[in-house]
Amino acid sequence: MTIKNNKELSKDIKIEMLKNNFNKMQLSKKLNVSYPTIIKQVNEPHSMTLNQFKRMCFVLKVSVKELLIKN
Repeated sequence: MTIKNNKELSKDIKIEMLKNNFNKMQLSKKLNVSYPTIIKQVNEPHSMTLNQFKRMCFVLKVSVKELLIKN
């Protein structure tokens, strides 16, 4: 079991955002964080805390494991 690197995880978060029809501004509002914060979190997902990552997964309707672990 291997965890995705920042680049892979960022790409997959963006894919999940597309599936849920969220742009970064909408996601920032759903997560109650500033727009600059969401940009950093999407581009550098490993900078997020576990709780922030879990909240993002919940909003994007994807499991933590599904998003974080390489297949």
